[in-house]
This record gives sequence, C-alpha cells and structure tokens, in this order.
Amino acid sequence: MKMLISTSKTLHKFALATLMLVPAVTQSHAETFNMPQFGRVEKQVTEPIDFYDMKGTGQISSSSSNNSFATVVFTPANPGEAVQIRFSKIHLKGDGAVYPVSLSIFNGNYYNIDLEYPDRTMDVLATDFPDNGKLLERYFSAADKTLIERENVTFTSTEPDGALSVCFLYKYAAACDGWEAQVTSVSLTEQEIVSVTPDYSGVTADVYCGLKNVTLGSLNIKTDGILNPFDMTSLGFTVNDPDNILENIRLCKGDNTVEATPSVTDDRYTYTLDNELTAGDNIFTVKADIRPTAPFYSSASVTFDALTTTAPVTPAIAAADPVAVTVAAMVLMPTDGSHITARIETGHSVQFYDAGGPAANYPEQSRGTVTFLPAEGSEGKVMIDFSNIALFNTNPARNDQLIVYDGTEADPDKALITLLSQTSARVRSTSPDGALTVSFSTTTGVTKAGWEAAASLFVPQPMTLTGTDISAASEATLAAGDACAPVVRLLIKTQNTEPAMTLSGMTLDYDGTAPQWERVTVYSTRNTTTFDPTTATELAGAEVSATTSALTFGTPLTLLEGDNYIWITADVRPDAVTGNRVNAIVKSLTLNGTATEITAPETSTGREVLNQVFPSKDHPVKTVYGTMRLTNKPYSDYYSGYDGNKDDLCVTFLPSAAGHVCEIDFSKLNLYYYESQWYPSSNVTPVFEVYSGTAAEGTPAYVHTKDANLAEGADASAIGTIRSASADGALTVRFNAGATGSSMTKGSEYGFIGEVRQYLSRPMTVKTAEAFPSGLTTVPVTSATAVPVIGINIETEGNLDPVSLQSVTFTLKGDTSVYTKMSLASSGHNDTPQGATVIATAQPEGDTVTFDSAATLAEGDNTFWLLACISPDAAPGSVIDAKVSALTAGGAALTVVNPDPEGEILTVNTYDPVLGDKEQVVEVGEYPVIVNGVTAAYLTNDYTLTARPALAGGKITAKFTEGSFNVNPSNQYITVTGGAEPLGVDCNTVYPVSVTSVREDGSLTIEYHSMTIAREEGWKCELSCDARQPLRFDDIESIPTGNGETTRGSDVLLSGMKITVAGDKNPITVSSLTFGLTDNDGILTGLRLYATGADATFIRNTPIAETDGSTATFVPAAPLTFETEGTYHFWIQGTVGDDAPTASTATLVPEAIAYSADGKDATAALDMLPTARATVVDGFKGTFRIGLSAEATYADISSAVADMSAGIEGSVTLIVEPGTYNERVELDHIQGVSETNTITIRGESGDPADAVLVWNQWSEPPYTDDKLEHYYGVLTLRGTSHVTVEGLTVRTTNVQMPSVVHIASGCSDIAIDNCVISAPTSNTTYNNLTLVNSYVAPSATAPVNERLAITNTSLTGGYTAVKFGSGSMNQPVSDGLTIEGCSFADQGYQAVYAYMAKGLSVIRNRFTGTSSYDDKNYCQMIDLNISGPSEITGNILKYDKTGVYGMYLRTLDGSAETPVLIANNIIDINTREQSGAGIQLYNSSGKPFTGFTLAHNTVRTATAPGGVAMPLIINIKGGTTVSGTIANNLWQCADGDYVIKEQYGPSGAAYRNNAGYTEGATYAYWGGSYDQKMTFSQWVLASGETDGINIAVPFDDSDSARPLYPATFDGLQAGIPLDVVTTDIEGMPRDTEHPTVGAYEYIPTGIALPGTDGTMTPDGNATFVTGGILATCLPDSDVTLYNTAGVMMMSAHTDATGRADISALPAGFYIAACGNSVWRLTVR
Repeated sequence: MKMLISTSKTLHKFALATLMLVPAVTQSHAETFNMPQFGRVEKQVTEPIDFYDMKGTGQISSSSSNNSFATVVFTPANPGEAVQIRFSKIHLKGDGAVYPVSLSIFNGNYYNIDLEYPDRTMDVLATDFPDNGKLLERYFSAADKTLIERENVTFTSTEPDGALSVCFLYKYAAACDGWEAQVTSVSLTEQEIVSVTPDYSGVTADVYCGLKNVTLGSLNIKTDGILNPFDMTSLGFTVNDPDNILENIRLCKGDNTVEATPSVTDDRYTYTLDNELTAGDNIFTVKADIRPTAPFYSSASVTFDALTTTAPVTPAIAAADPVAVTVAAMVLMPTDGSHITARIETGHSVQFYDAGGPAANYPEQSRGTVTFLPAEGSEGKVMIDFSNIALFNTNPARNDQLIVYDGTEADPDKALITLLSQTSARVRSTSPDGALTVSFSTTTGVTKAGWEAAASLFVPQPMTLTGTDISAASEATLAAGDACAPVVRLLIKTQNTEPAMTLSGMTLDYDGTAPQWERVTVYSTRNTTTFDPTTATELAGAEVSATTSALTFGTPLTLLEGDNYIWITADVRPDAVTGNRVNAIVKSLTLNGTATEITAPETSTGREVLNQVFPSKDHPVKTVYGTMRLTNKPYSDYYSGYDGNKDDLCVTFLPSAAGHVCEIDFSKLNLYYYESQWYPSSNVTPVFEVYSGTAAEGTPAYVHTKDANLAEGADASAIGTIRSASADGALTVRFNAGATGSSMTKGSEYGFIGEVRQYLSRPMTVKTAEAFPSGLTTVPVTSATAVPVIGINIETEGNLDPVSLQSVTFTLKGDTSVYTKMSLASSGHNDTPQGATVIATAQPEGDTVTFDSAATLAEGDNTFWLLACISPDAAPGSVIDAKVSALTAGGAALTVVNPDPEGEILTVNTYDPVLGDKEQVVEVGEYPVIVNGVTAAYLTNDYTLTARPALAGGKITAKFTEGSFNVNPSNQYITVTGGAEPLGVDCNTVYPVSVTSVREDGSLTIEYHSMTIAREEGWKCELSCDARQPLRFDDIESIPTGNGETTRGSDVLLSGMKITVAGDKNPITVSSLTFGLTDNDGILTGLRLYATGADATFIRNTPIAETDGSTATFVPAAPLTFETEGTYHFWIQGTVGDDAPTASTATLVPEAIAYSADGKDATAALDMLPTARATVVDGFKGTFRIGLSAEATYADISSAVADMSAGIEGSVTLIVEPGTYNERVELDHIQGVSETNTITIRGESGDPADAVLVWNQWSEPPYTDDKLEHYYGVLTLRGTSHVTVEGLTVRTTNVQMPSVVHIASGCSDIAIDNCVISAPTSNTTYNNLTLVNSYVAPSATAPVNERLAITNTSLTGGYTAVKFGSGSMNQPVSDGLTIEGCSFADQGYQAVYAYMAKGLSVIRNRFTGTSSYDDKNYCQMIDLNISGPSEITGNILKYDKTGVYGMYLRTLDGSAETPVLIANNIIDINTREQSGAGIQLYNSSGKPFTGFTLAHNTVRTATAPGGVAMPLIINIKGGTTVSGTIANNLWQCADGDYVIKEQYGPSGAAYRNNAGYTEGATYAYWGGSYDQKMTFSQWVLASGETDGINIAVPFDDSDSARPLYPATFDGLQAGIPLDVVTTDIEGMPRDTEHPTVGAYEYIPTGIALPGTDGTMTPDGNATFVTGGILATCLPDSDVTLYNTAGVMMMSAHTDATGRADISALPAGFYIAACGNSVWRLTVR
C-alpha cells in the first residue's frame, strides 16, 4: 500500500471516544487560530492557542483586500478559570486619518447590539470599536502613521465569566506584521510570589557615545495565581559607573518609564512604588542613555539589591552576576540635532558611522554633528578615512549634506569638503587644535546606507604635489558673446597638509584659438567638482590680445590636501563663428613661488562654438557671423518640443558684412495645430512669420501654415530659402505657440530648426546641368500617360538677373511610333515628378524631340522631366528611353553631365481582375503582366485568378509591390498558393514580397478576400515567367559529428552530410549510398542511415536504411526522392558491439550516391567528405559517492557527469551525500544508456531536504534558429534517456531561468521521484520559468521526450510547474507523461501544461495556490491538449487566485479504444475579481473533443465582487466535433453565476445524472445566436440531460484532507453506473446501481456485524486516512477491521507504543473497532 497525496509516512492526529490515532512520531504543539477578517466569533480555550492576526505568520500587506473588522471572544475551558493572552509581538502601523489600524483588548465578553459587522472589504469603515467601559488597552495608529511595536504584553481577565475580547480594525493601513500571541485558560487561585530573578540577557555589552535607551538589566518578579494580587512597594539597585558614562538613568516596566522619582544616595537608587503584580512575569528594567562625551573603553553596570511587596513573604533576589556595558571606540551620527564630541588617543582609531550603524540605513529627516579631537597628551591631529559612502544625491535641492570642517565648529568658512557622490575620501585637520567636525543633515524620506569611516591621529607632514589633470570643463557648446564660460578644468592633486603649498600664478597657451577669446578669468572651487561663478573664488583675469597669457594672482591660493579644482573661463568674442573651438593649455603653475611645468593633456580639451538662438519675449537682436542656428527653446530637459504659450516670441538677425542680407533655410518647421468644432476654445493655431527688417511689421516674407509643416529629415523645398528684402538685410522671426499651458507641444516631433547666414546678392549663373534616370523599370501600356522618361537638374548660383531655360533636345530610343505625345515639365526644387508642371509640349521628329521654353530658373536646383504618353497599341517589351542631346540656357549651350543615364523602361501587359469571378486565368509569357488589383466590400466580391506559364517548362513568380488594405488583417487579405508554402499579403506586409511556383504545371493561384470596406488604392502584383531547370546535386558538404570515441553497447554518430539540390523539375530518386567499411572486426554490429530533411539537427526517429555492419551500402527501404530544390541532411549512426575491444577502430570511407533522374541512371562521388572513424574506449559504470566525505568519489555531481561524457557501458548510480551543491548539471547525449544501462542520481538519506542542487546564474544563449534548444536548467537532460532522479531538492532563486529541470532533444524513460523542485513564483511571461520543462522544438520532425514520470514530488513556485511540449502547432506528439502523488503550490500561471501529448496520467495529486498582489488576470492550472489513452483522476485542486481556471481543456482526442477519462477530481476555486471556471473546454481551431468521459467530479466556484466563476464552461466554436459524456458530476456555484455555460450554443456533449446548484436565477446559458438563459428545468429540456438534479449541497470543511466532503449525502445517490469509474477518489467501490454523484461515494453510517444483534455506528462523521502503520494512543490493544459489507478483514494488536502493522490490508474503506469504540478508516 502507498499514500496517494502525502509522501509522509505518518498519520493525522484524531480522537474518537476512548481511541486516539496519533502521529507515528508524537508531536505536542498548541492549536493555531487566526483572527477572522469579519464578524464576531467566540472561541473556547481548551488547550493553549497560538493566536495570530488574520494573515497568520505572514505580513499584512497594504491593500484594501485586507480590510477587516472583527471580534474574537476567548472564553475559559472550565468555570472558575480565566483567559490570559500574552502578546509576544505587536507590530501595527496606520497610513493616515482615514486609513487606521486598531487592536483593542476588552475585559469580559465584548458585545454591542448596535454594532454591525461587514462581510465585504469595501464595507469596512474607519470607525473603531466603541469603549464599553471595560477597555484594557487599545493600540491605535492613524493620522500620525506611528509604528506601534510592543513585546511581551500580558492581559488576564478579571470578569466573572473569565473572558477576554480582542477587536481588530484594519482599513487600508500601512503594511505591518500584525501580532503573535498565546492564549491560555488559567486557574483562579490566590496569588503567590514564586521567584525574584535578575536578568541580564537583554544587555548589549558594546555601546557607543550618545546611544539612547540602553538596557542595563531587568528584574522579574514571577507570580502564580491571579486572585488578591500583591503590590510591589519598593525596588532598589546600585549603579556602578566610575567614569560617569551614564545619564537619564530610569526604571521601566515594559516600554513605559515608571513615573516615581527615585531616592538617590551615592550610586544607589531606591524607587517607592505602588504597583499591582499581575499573574506570571512582572519585569522591571533599568535603562539609561550613554553620554555624548563618554570616554571610550569605560564601563558601567547595575546590581539589584532590594525589593519589598505586600506579600507575607517576599523571596530574596536571586544571585546573578551583572553584565557591564562598555563604550566602544565607535561613534554614530546623532539624528536629533545634538552634538557629540569624541577624543582620540595616539595609536587608537574610532569607527564612525551614520545613525544606522554598520548594517542599517540612516533614518529619515535627521541631523547631527560630531567633533573629533585629539585626547589630552596625544600627539598629532585628527584624520578621517571615509569608505563606502552612499548618500541621497539625485536632487540638488534636496541632496544630503555631509560636510567636514576644520576645527571644532561647523563654520562654513572652514568647510574642507562636502561628501556626496564620492565613494571614499580622506580628510585631515589643519586646525591648530587638530580637530575635525562633521555635520550631516537629510530632508528627504529617502534613506541610504550612509557611510563607514575611521577617525585616527596623524602627524602633519609638508604638502607635496602628486599630480595634475587637465580636461574640458564641459561637453556643451559655446556661443558668441558668452561670458564667464568654463573652458578648461585643472585638477591639482596634493598630499599631506603642513606647511601647505600656495598657487600664485600660471601661464596659458590658447592653442590657436585666441581670436575667439575676449577675456580670460581663472577661478577656484577648492575641492568642489562643479563650477558656479557666484560661489567660486576669482584668482586672476586679463584681456586676451596675444596667443599666450601669463597670469599672476592678487592673493595666492593656499592648496588643500587632495583635490584642488581650478577653472579657466572665457568671455567669447561676439564674432566667434560656429564650428571654431575655444581652448587654453596650461603650460606652467607658480607653486610656492616657483614655476612648475605642466604636462599637456593627451586628449583635446576646450569647447566648440555653436551660435544658437531662441526667439523670446525679450526680442534679442543677433549679428550674424558665419552661420547661426535658430531653434525653439526645449519644453524641458526631458522633452525637446516647445513650450505651449500665447506669448509673441521674436528674434532679429542682422548681417555683419556690408552689402549682405540675412537668409534662413529650415530643416524642421513642424508646429502643433488643433481644431474642434465642439470646443473652439481649445483650438490651437500657432503663428510663425518671417519679416524683412528689424520689426515684425508689414507684409511677412513667409507665413507658415499647417499644410506646410516640415518634419525633420523631410524635403524642405516647399518652404525654400527665406531671404531679407530690406535695405538693412535684416530678418525678424515672430513665433506664438497659440496654446497656453499645452503639453501637446512637448513631443520631439514638434519645433523648428533653421540655419541663418549672410548672403551676398550677385548675378545668376548656371553651375551644372545633369541628367538622371526616372527610376521606373516597367510601365503598363493601359496606364502609360505622362510617363517620366528621364530628368534634368540645372543648378544655378546667384539671385540677380535670373537665367531662363530656352530649349532642350532629346534623342529617343527604340520604336518612336509608340509615343503619342511628349511634354517637358518642371518640379522646381523637388527631385520627383509628382506634381510637376508642364511648361512645353512637342511631337517627335524622327528620333528627336525639341522643346522651346521661357522658364525662368530659380536659385539652386531646378528639376525638369521628359514626360511621354504611350500608345495603348504598343507591344509589350517596347523600350521607353531617351538621352539629352542639346540644352540652351541664358543664351548659351550647356554641357550636360551624364546625358544618357543608365536604365530603360519596358512596357508590360496589365490585367484588371473581375470582382466576384473565381475562375479567372492569366497566361504569362516572355513579358511580365501587371495585375491592377481592386478591393471591394462584402464576401460576394471575393475573386480568384490563376497565373499559368505560356512558356514550356516555365514557372510563375508573383511579386507584390504595393497594396492598401483594411487595418484588420483578418478582414481583407490575399493568399497565394502554389509556392513552397502559402503566402499571405495584408495590411502588415512589407513590400516587395514574392513567391515562385513549385507546382508541376508552374502555376500560382491568387485569392482576394474581403469582408469590409474597399480601399481606393487597391494593390499591385507583377507576374513573370521563367523557364524551369532539372533538379541536380548542387553541393555536398560534411557536418561535424564529434571525435568518434564511443563505448561498448553505445550508438555512435559517425557521419553527417548536407546535400544541396537545385532546380525545379524532373525529380531525383536515390537508389543507394555506398561507403567503404574497413577494420570493423565486429566493432560495429549495425549501421543506420537517417534523413532529417531541412532540419540540421540529428533525430533518431527518421531511419531510412540500415545494414548489419558487414557492409556500408545503404539501400533506402522506401524510395528516397528529391522533388524540390533545397538543402537535405543525412546521418550515419552505428551500434558498437558489447564485446568490441578497447582502442579498436572501425573506418567508414564515403564513396558514391547512385541515383536516377529524367529516366537516366547516374552516380555522384562522395570523396569530398572526410573519412569517419569509431574508436572504442572504456565506458563509465558502477556506484559512486558525491560529496565531501572521505568515502566520496567526486566532490560534486558535475565532475561525475563529465567522466561519463564519453559514454557508459553499465548502470551508473550517483549517491549524493547531504549538502548543498551549487552547480549546474547537464547530461548531454550520454552514449550507451539503455533499459539495463541506466543512470540514477539519488540522495543518500532519502530526504530531499538533505541533498540540495541549486543554481542561480542565467546567461541568455546567443540568437540562432534553434536558440531554445540551447536553453538549460539547474538540472538538464539533453538527448539522454533512462535517467532516474530521486531524493533530491533541485531549486533556483532566479526567475529568468527557463527551467529548473530541463529535458530536451529526445529523452525517454525519465523518472523523478520523492524530490522537491522549487523556484520563486513568477506571474509574468517575461520570467516564465518552468519547474520541469519537457521541451519539444516547433518542427514536425523534432525529437520528442517520452515516458516521463514525476511521482511523490513537491513542486513549488515558478510560472509553470510541469510543461510537456512547447505549445507549437508544428511539434510532433509526445507520448507518456505520468504525474502521481505530487503536491503543486504557488505557480503563477499553470501547474500542468501538456500540449500535443498522449498517454497522460495525472492522478492523485494536490494543487494549491493563493492570490498575490501581482497576480496575472487569468491562469490555467491544468492546461491540456491531449489524445487518448489519458487519465486525469483523483486530483484535488484548491485555488484562491485571480482569474483561475481549475482545468483548461483545449483538446480531448479520444476514442473507444483510446479513451480520455477525467474523473473523481475535487476542484474548489475562488477567481477573485476576475472571470474563471472550475472546468473549461476551449477550442477555436476546430480540434476534436471526442471519446472523453467527464464524470464524478466535485466542483465548487466562488468569486469576489466583480468576478464571474462557473463550474463548467464549454467554449468551443461551431464546427468542432464534441462527442463525449458528462455524467455524475456535482456542480456548486456559490456566487449566483451560471452552473453551465456553453459559449456558442449546444455543444453536442451527452449530459447524464449531474447534480448542480446556483444561488442565481439562471442555471445555464447558451451563447452565440441562441443567447438563451435557462432555469434548471429549461436546461434539462433544452440540453436533453437525463436524470439531472438541482440540489444545494453543504460541505463539511473541517477535514482538510477531505475537501468538499458533503455534510449530507441526501439526494446524491442519483448517479448512473459507469464502467470506466468503479471507485471514488478514496478508492472506495462505487455503488453498482445508484452511485453517488461527485467525487465521494456515500458510505453507510453503520454496518451489520456477524454475531451481533445490531449495527456498529462510527463515532462522529470523520474518516481517517492511514498507510501501512496504524498509530493509536492505546498500547497493547486489539483492533478489528471490517469492510463495508460487514466482513472482518483482519485483526491486529497494538504494541507498547500503540502501533499496529496493517500493511497486509488492501487499499479501501473500513470500519475499525476497539472495545466499544468504532471509527471509519481509509487505507491508501
């Protein structure tokens, strides 16, 4: 016998009358009870209770789903007793006035008749429980968001009823831990003092200066009994504090300071008290603060020496040695604004931390100051070494401030350094007193790790120069006229402090950029790395009039130790030109009065000039030198668009040179416009105008409109060059965004960029004239009007006295009779013929045509086109081409560059399809045919045309060049068949795209489909015909297959070859492949030839020929024929004999392929392929230990696997010793495995917790076509079969890994037993980790993994627990998956996913999961696409999870011979706020649902508000075959939704004897065109269900091992007998006439026993489950067991421990009797 659900060998504890079954290993622990979320509950305390908040030991997250308002009244077990609650921990925090949390403890039974308890989270109010006068304590946090933390608080009832009441309110408060408490019922006896004991366990020996609330010791007055309590009247203790390190010494009870004032004599403190003692512990604690100036290494302690009470006898204080606190050499920064002074002795150092100490972050909103001084008599000054600095530094206005000052005060004038982004720093004092002061303040709520530092003393040494560094002060550009712009940053590095060095001057070389400089100024920012002229210190300045400058500082600069930053800034000349640089090179520094040469930097410094200007309300006026950039001011640092406003922003540009004018060319001018007829006040109409002159007055030279919007990178010719026409040559730009406060303008697509420059007017001249091709290659004869033949570009310079184009002559090519009309057209600056204007027409004269023109040329580019109209009678293939033979402009003949450009245009045939005609045929011959595809609405306008070759042996190619389709690709599209695979053309197509026929007749079929509106643009396709070529072997290459080493009994891959076949007719049939086999001598006992087609991966399931090893000539068993071109892959594998000698080698020499083609026989040599060899090596076998013991063979599993990589020749067992193995293990194509040569990896102890395999590192494999084949897990099986893994834990914490156990490349006979496989829960497709992943590549020929068994294993976390198949429609079917006796928990999406699988057995497993804050909106826990024979039985699924589907069945493809059975399952789900179902049959692809039985399942569904859940949904589209039986199921819908929903109307399933119920009015629903809601009676009539019943069934949820067990079986004995379901979920026989509906079979409450007068009735209603050992609390007793027919099955006798062996008893249901007691027993 074996357990079905649990892998544990122990029993559940229970008690019945005088008999108790207890765990095999007895455990004694308290009952656990959690606070209910809603309502009022009374709980009797019969044994100690571990009492928690509603989340148990977990955290109460800040979520409205945790809103709670509830009361628990604890009552004593017996009269005269009282309830006592001891809270060991309370942790609560509110989140504002309307989001409180409150824990109230009331004396007695709290009951308020006016108090209403909600039952939904949304109904919980922020109103606390009223005080009835018996409130003992209330822990409340709301507006101030106080964190309430308490420990060891005890409450004891003093009411006559002995009760205590706990009331809890939670209204979307902050996250907190809640509470932990123990509730007991105590006797009401007279109080006595049991003991008085000092306790120093809470004393922390090491303290530090300024530490608050230090515990010095506690005294526990322990009492027993609660009646007539005594008072404590005094307590005395002595403080031993010789160095006066303590202050604020006080006595506390719990967290509260005792209010009494002590009497202090010398070091002795006496408190006079009036404190009533409570039952149990009464703990008083002495606490104190450590003085900020406490000397290091000093100690203090407390001794308790006096206690008086009102008791007749007060026990003496027990002797105990006090524990002293010692001031460590450590200082923590204060947080309350106080100042600590620490003195440092020679040879010692002091650790210095933020207030969080070495481990924690510093707190919010803190500030403080620490001064370090040399101790008296110590030599040297203070030095602080900072390390690991981590401060908030991302907001300059709110950054943390950690500043070090010279001396004893935080004087800003003596600041040495501000630490912020540095990770480490050393600071030394130069103050006469040797002190350093450190201040810290933070104003944000963002805390960081702070810092670590060590303060010590050093002896000052003379400062020295350690180096300099010169770099550009900024990467940003400069503009003409900029002042005080930092150009170069000089870093001077020094070491040591006294005497300090001085810097008094420097020499500069301007690196050839002096003409850009107007003035140079030098500044110092000391050790600050950024430059701000308002805070920097000016050292020197001078006008720049030469190539170098020698600067002397008015006041020498005293350098700091470490970094000193010097900045060289420029006032840039107003005529500096864009593209120039501004730079300075430091040649020397004057240090301590001596010139020191400086090494020039290796990289270029300085800054580039970019003259850029924004229009503004200030209306700047800019003089243009060179070029200037006009652009908008960015919206912000993050958005480059402009700011929406209604201000006029202007700028004026003036030429700097006489006789010049300003002009602008825009590369971007894209403004935001908006117009609404409904909300005209929201309209946005920007203004952008350019005026000649210095004011925005008169008629603009340019007015921008929406239609002229110019995106960056687009053709700017429409706007062109805007040039000033005013006498002063000025241009003024006016811009108004017209959109106050609009953020719509901030996008990077909006704004403007223009280049402003000076222009000198001059007479126009022609610079060049050049001809170019139009780009057309074909033109349909039917639409050949205004065909652009060639183009001419004439480029001019100058704007005065424009030149005219007078004439141009073209020489025509080909047959000139095809031309009916010719024109000359102009497109201006645009280099495309669209929109060109005809300026002249002419008729050809012979082979020439001449155009006379008076077209005035514009400055810049002028484009002209020769346009031709073609006769509709022109023959296909007519040449349309010309060259320029003469061109006259400005009275002169011009030489044309490239007068005869390459390329020509050919006329082609066209075809216009007929709407609705599906029989159209187009013949294509030597010339292409252009199909002018039309689009139309409605299915009746679909059309089909077949393109056939007019040339013998030809094949059609269809090339789609453009198309306009509806945006929904399923509504309008084209399909082309006849190619290697169908081609789809729709709205997503990227043109051009083509397909070539592979049909024997060379044809293609084009089908047009439409269901929506037409598109005017239509589509175009070019049809062409090419002659076909016979198939031939184009190339034969070798594929590397390894080194040929192999072991006895293995299969070795000897050779691989890739054959490329070209051509498209006359198939090739291979008759044989011949290899020479030498030196075999029995090494290879068999050879096989495999073919994998286009797949370059070797697969064992495609053999086409074989030999016995005596020859290597392969004759295919079936014809091997190549019918299409492509690349084909072949492999030769050999089997090595069991007796093959070690080191022997067999040789395989490629020779030839014999084949026939076109009726002729031929051969192709294979001598280009390398010789293959098989060399025999000794294989791996035996049993090996893995671990660190002396007996271990290997330290880790990977080392053992590496040694078996060459192959095995016997069974291999790896015994894994207890330990954690941090490694990735991969068994990759291990040779020699078989049914006898197996591999086993086994944990030594059998307990998976002892041997743990873990790996957390994941590197994404590089992209390849078979990338997923290279994925791996913690444990990977790749192409290796017959592997067993047992007794191990395999886990990862990295959810980016694809798998924990990864199985791929054709593994079979894999067993995973008694293991734990785990990972964190993942709810996203980005981290879709699978615990056990049986991967199959998406190819019909991919190797499959078969016969995978997972048994008695715990699978926790992940996105999916078990995946069998890849989910691709192209993958082959996988056979054989067994999952039995396993537990699944906390998967994010799926527990079991099987796709394209058969032979599935998912039996007797338990599945659980609960909601989390990041749940997916849906999840399918058992998700199947399977065929028979398959069985899903005896499983328990319990989920409280968003959008959960218990079973999601995509395909059930069964038959009478291969049935699919889904039976005896328990499904209990709550879908929360989303939709879900207990069971859903879903298919949209027409796959079958046949030969299945869905029977005897119990399903209960529930939701949260807003959710929808139903026991059964059939969501199968019409046209899908549904042929199955749905019978004897128990459906219960708890929230009023439908019991059954058939989404598309009646599915065709046969319903029999199901029992269902819903609280709602509608029992079932048919969707689709039916749209029919039905009551139960209507459902029976409509569906044809026979003998169905409508019944509400209550469930007994008290036994978690038997979920959804009916509390009563009344009315449920209504099933129909089914041959395929003869037992229930517990293995009990089904009634042969009236089986019980649902998963549980009804068992009579009593049985007639032979030899008695009546029946024996079990005590209670519980049924208990056991395995082979029955454990009771009755030693040395007789137990008799009967079956349900009353037949005695066996007798047993318990031993001295109460155990009896019943392993001989078959699994089933029994009645056990012992004396007068009887109980039910399920044996599994």
